Amino acid sequence: MVEEKRFTKATWQIMEQSFFRFDRSVNVVTWLLAAMITVLFTALVNVIALRKVKSLKLTDMS
Repeated sequence: MVEEKRFTKATWQIMEQSFFRFDRSVNVVTWLLAAMITVLFTALVNVIALRKVKSLKLTDMS
């Protein structure tokens, strides 16, 4: 377990540069907004894909 913590800390130090830092705290409102955007995007893709799939006639494929 100690090795994992050192590896994680070392990874953060390698990835973070002086001009680019990761925010290590998560705001609940931001998390909810990201979840809503993900759900809306997924619904949009499903609506577009299902519209095309419904028009397919699998019996005519062979």
